[in-house]
Amino acid sequence: MITSEIVLATKLVAPEIPENLVHRTRLQLPQDPPPVILVSAPAGYGKTSLIASWIQCLQIPVAWLSLDAADNDPSRCGMHFIAAIRTVFPEFGERMAHILESPYQPSVRTVITTLLNEISELPQQFCLVLDDYHLLHEPAVHKAVIFIIENLPSQLRVIFSSRSDPPFLLAQLREQDLICEYRAADLRFTPAETEQFLNGAMQLQLPPEQIAMLETRTEGWIAGLQLAALSLQDHPAPAAFIADFAGDDRYVADFLLDEVLQRQSPAIQTFLLHTSILDRFCAPLCDFVIGSDNAGAMLSELERLNMFLVGLDQRRTWYRYHHLFASLLQNRLRLQYPDLARQLCRRASQWCKDNGLIMEAMEYAISASDFELAADLLELHRYQIFEHGQGKMALHWVRQLPEEILARRPMLCIACAWICYFLQNPPELERYHGLASRYLAGYQNASVKSTERIMLAQLALIHCCYLGYQGKLEAALAQAQDAIKVFIPGRTMYNSALGCLGVCHFVRGDTEIAIRLFEKHVDIIAGKNNLVIPMTAVLGLGRCLLLQGDTTKARRVYEYALQQCAELGKQDWPMAGKAHIGLGELAYQLNDLVEAERQLQRGVEITSAGGVHYVTAWGRLLLVLTRLAMGQTDAALEPQHERELTQRYLGRFSVEVARVSACLARVWLRQQRMDAVAQWVAAANLPTCVPLAGEHEAEYLVLVRFFIAERQMQPALELLDLLLKGAEQGKRVTVMVEILILQALALHGQGRQASASLALQRALKQAQPSKLTRLFIDEGAALGGLLRQQIKGAEGLETDFSEKLLVAFDATGEADDGNTGLDALELSKKEQRVLQCLVQGMANQEIAQALFVSPNTVKTHMRNIYSKLGVNSRLQAVERVRQLGIR
Repeated sequence: MITSEIVLATKLVAPEIPENLVHRTRLQLPQDPPPVILVSAPAGYGKTSLIASWIQCLQIPVAWLSLDAADNDPSRCGMHFIAAIRTVFPEFGERMAHILESPYQPSVRTVITTLLNEISELPQQFCLVLDDYHLLHEPAVHKAVIFIIENLPSQLRVIFSSRSDPPFLLAQLREQDLICEYRAADLRFTPAETEQFLNGAMQLQLPPEQIAMLETRTEGWIAGLQLAALSLQDHPAPAAFIADFAGDDRYVADFLLDEVLQRQSPAIQTFLLHTSILDRFCAPLCDFVIGSDNAGAMLSELERLNMFLVGLDQRRTWYRYHHLFASLLQNRLRLQYPDLARQLCRRASQWCKDNGLIMEAMEYAISASDFELAADLLELHRYQIFEHGQGKMALHWVRQLPEEILARRPMLCIACAWICYFLQNPPELERYHGLASRYLAGYQNASVKSTERIMLAQLALIHCCYLGYQGKLEAALAQAQDAIKVFIPGRTMYNSALGCLGVCHFVRGDTEIAIRLFEKHVDIIAGKNNLVIPMTAVLGLGRCLLLQGDTTKARRVYEYALQQCAELGKQDWPMAGKAHIGLGELAYQLNDLVEAERQLQRGVEITSAGGVHYVTAWGRLLLVLTRLAMGQTDAALEPQHERELTQRYLGRFSVEVARVSACLARVWLRQQRMDAVAQWVAAANLPTCVPLAGEHEAEYLVLVRFFIAERQMQPALELLDLLLKGAEQGKRVTVMVEILILQALALHGQGRQASASLALQRALKQAQPSKLTRLFIDEGAALGGLLRQQIKGAEGLETDFSEKLLVAFDATGEADDGNTGLDALELSKKEQRVLQCLVQGMANQEIAQALFVSPNTVKTHMRNIYSKLGVNSRLQAVERVRQLGIR
């Protein structure tokens, strides 16, 4: 559940309607309001009061969220968004609340997608009010809200209150009649409403000409009228005051503030000024800040005087000042008493800290420029802040601390370095790692059990992860081994170091060693609240077992992990998604495509909501491959996802259990986007003249496929020989099968049919115990005919396996052993596709779009086709195809 520290209950309560509210029937909502309602006007136009009056008349439940500057943190804003809806539907969003409180930063778009899906399942329509939207400036939050508007479920109506237009596509909403807008011109008091307010609500008994003058001078600005009315109460010369009052003067606000303050007692003036630094306040907080014992009575008096006090709950416990009024008071306080303002903020920070309001305590400490106090709070509560998903906000505060303060706090720097690693922010990671390293430089020979040596070991582990991010495997391995020597066995950091070792050995191809390391840490229950270590071990162990061909045991590992997550009530946590994606990969290799799609969809949904970036990317790629295998020829990554993955992973092979870079290239190969694959190969720059172990094995198999597609059979075979030796040494059966299949294709491409048959027979026998059918099917028609011949003549193959394999090929239409005539011409697979498009009469540009390649690539393929057909033009090529009877 969302803790009270993260969710401020007072933000979820609609303010009370002022007793002197002027009811304006002209501003009532229409009978059937559109899904989006925007109230946009400058400060002091009564936006919040108007909306508060609306919700009393609505026939549907209303959720209220008062926004503030801290909601620019997407995680914090998301928590408040969920909490607001829960005031109407108490069971809503429990899973997403846990995700937002996790140490991983959520992917905002996917979190909102999940929330919208949950909203669409709610039993009735409701309205959500987002008050003070102008306080938000974070682009990620704006993008999330825009996405909500663009995909609004029928159950939801949204009311925005803002001092400025939010960055929405208002014109588009207007064109589609999806928005109702109320502007400053609508909210201004009319002459009749001005008279009702001044003489009715405020009981000033002004003559019509003075009311008209005030209405003209203020242009109906409600706050201006209210300030003027307060000044006019008991004023000896109201006519003179009104005559001198100018609503368009930039000093009017200060003038009115002086008039209001000067008419109050010194005690009230002092109270207003001293408490103006508080974003929200209660009597005990005010007493502590200003050193009094009568704040409760003072707040009651301010309410009676209509002194711009806004109640935040029904019990009259928490309040805030009207934003404009508070701003003017704060400016006056800081101009006249700058040192006092900082002192008051420091006291507010202390009270909030003592009462468990750590986030607010941090805000006040920063406002007080008390950076030592801010650093103390961050260091003392670092786990609480980071575990609640507030890492981004914490880094925002840390960036404001002077370098010399950070340089003396290695523990805080280490915590920040971890957050930067999870946020994939290498520059800042290096900064905090460097600061901590410099502080600890003299402690290399300290006692192994000392705090300093443990911090040095943490730095080594962070460095291990960072080196892995850069693909420097051996250096990462050395750092993890150094860290293990210091950490206490059984503790979290020790287990983390062993997990990093396991990943390094997995990537290097030391499968047996990796299995032994992973098996020690797959117990989810033992991991308690930290699922990162055990779920990483689960994914690593499952993938090792799959590579060894033990699909049954791999499935048991994943399913048992999910069972344990369910026992802890954490089946929807982001880390649990790793097991779903592992099960999806397993189902894909066994050609159970429906189950693969189901598991992968589930895994992507919950990992993406928790910021587990590389696992989510891997899951998305596997999902595209699965849908392509299901015959969904238009299956592809969303453009923004492909751009992100290309930017992040092209040419970067980090130490990860999931080989995202290779999977990205495999998707492009399946889509026959050879331009993209060629770009991948160039960025990878993989050496082919050195002995190969398991490191980058998946990437080398992509390179082999590229060679075969380009009909470079000899380089492919040379590379496959090296890869096969490494796979055999590591007992990676699945990889051995894949290598043997590719050997068969390359040998077949050289016309060495006997050798191709032997390689394929070995592949079939190796794959049979595990029923790894998808490895064969994915190679398509190029393998289909050859495979059918081998199955018919092979000895030792089980009937059920061979029949299952042939049925799978027949279902995809890939096993046709009839000669199409294209193979005889030795056209590459891409050239065959280009020729088929050419015969259909498609122009070069159309062929390029259909095959996801550039027009220049099409021209290159056309030249090769003309050469192999012995023709010089498109017409001759089409005629030649018909003469040969090629289909």
